[in-house]
Amino acid sequence: MKNFLKYKIIRIIICLFNLKKNNKISVNNILIIRLDEIGDVVMTTPFIRELKRNFPKANITLIVKPQIYNLLELCPNVDKVLTFNRYSGRFGYFINIFKAYIYSKTYLKNKKFDLCIIPRWDTDVYGASYLSYFSKAKRRITYSECVSAMKSIENKGFDGFFTDVITKTEHLHEVERNLDVIRFLGGKIFNENLELWISKEDYKSTSNIIDKQKINILFCPSAGSKRREWDIDKYCEVLNLLNEKFNFKLIVLGDIKNTSKVLQNLKEKYIGEVIDLVGKTTLRETVALMQAADIFIGGDTGPMHIAAACKIDGVVISCHPKNGDINHGNSPKRFGPWQSPLVVLQPEYGLEDCRDGCNKDYAHCINQITVNEVYQKLEKILEKKVKEKSGGK
Repeated sequence: MKNFLKYKIIRIIICLFNLKKNNKISVNNILIIRLDEIGDVVMTTPFIRELKRNFPKANITLIVKPQIYNLLELCPNVDKVLTFNRYSGRFGYFINIFKAYIYSKTYLKNKKFDLCIIPRWDTDVYGASYLSYFSKAKRRITYSECVSAMKSIENKGFDGFFTDVITKTEHLHEVERNLDVIRFLGGKIFNENLELWISKEDYKSTSNIIDKQKINILFCPSAGSKRREWDIDKYCEVLNLLNEKFNFKLIVLGDIKNTSKVLQNLKEKYIGEVIDLVGKTTLRETVALMQAADIFIGGDTGPMHIAAACKIDGVVISCHPKNGDINHGNSPKRFGPWQSPLVVLQPEYGLEDCRDGCNKDYAHCINQITVNEVYQKLEKILEKKVKEKSGGK
């Protein structure tokens, strides 16, 4: 009933606005809408750069969540970064339609965009499609509602908001799916690397944290979903074993909401010193730390994608079983570290009814990964770093 009501509302909006399709346009003004999380936005950076390369004279505006603004603020490939704050309370679906309309009327309508792109392949749970339609961009492009079974249900009718929908993609990883939108437009891809941008102030504010005489480990033990968090007791076992053999500095990152309890357990059970930066760094300062540190340890999170962009060594512990669906939302084949030296560890099989992927709301399949597996991988990485610090001797 809920999806039927949503579909009827979509049809009414499309009938009321009745925007005409016009593909024969010159592209001078482009709007990109990416209201997703940190990792998704990091994986979009090659798309933004390559879009600018293909349309060098176009003015590009990017819309992101307010929490992501700091990460994109210095991006040289866009002319303006705007934020849209989605409401997540009761009746949020209906309120966000109204918010999208008012926002577009206030900030987007007079921009007269020639092209609007939503590079997200998966279900639009953020309402970006409404922003796109209300922007009245002459050409509006995204992935079709029929690309996945879930999207065909949750976003039924959304194709009507766009002048063009992409029904196929040659690739599985989200970085390539983003870039396939440019290929759909007839553009060429010259560079698929992730990239991030920081200021001298970001460097300065974190420079006193990194110890050049030691191996610096950035540790992100928490995640937005509990199923993606390896047991903190196991982490402590690994770190205590490493501490017996190596001289390293452990720097803990994360947001206060998800990391506070985990951090408390870490401080009680880890025998070494903990540098607590939980909730104390901006996203760009996190980038500065990743660029200067030696090793990353953590799960499938936004900071993991920042680590991938910074080409840092390390280990990522994934909850997605090796025999799971490669197109699952937790699949490293789709969301893993892109073109990165990071090593991904996965459980061999899903437990109980977790056939396509772990479906529990607590740490479940992920805890099949053993302390010994993680220790062995990290031991090799630390040994390599010790040699590098000592000049290869």
